[in-house]
Amino acid sequence: MANEFISFGTLPPILVINGTVSRSVESTLEPCHTSKRITNISHWVSAFIIFISVYSEKVANQAAQLMKYCNVVRDLDSKRGGGGGVVISISTMSNFAI
Repeated sequence: MANEFISFGTLPPILVINGTVSRSVESTLEPCHTSKRITNISHWVSAFIIFISVYSEKVANQAAQLMKYCNVVRDLDSKRGGGGGVVISISTMSNFAI
């Protein structure tokens, strides 16, 4: 059943596992691949541009602010020699919450 969709509405309300009848069904969603770590400024800028393109669909008036933030981070990295010494806080990103 790889790469097929299942309509959860068609699943039976009763599930039998190892001879035991269960009236509740639990399921979990897990990622297929582990997420990649951002290891340098180039990867961060690429990821941030994708974030901006998605985020600006909802809040277009903040696109310029986000681009300026991206430029500030790039400038900080270049002033530190481009060695990836800039720490980007996730809490800073929460300032852009929708």
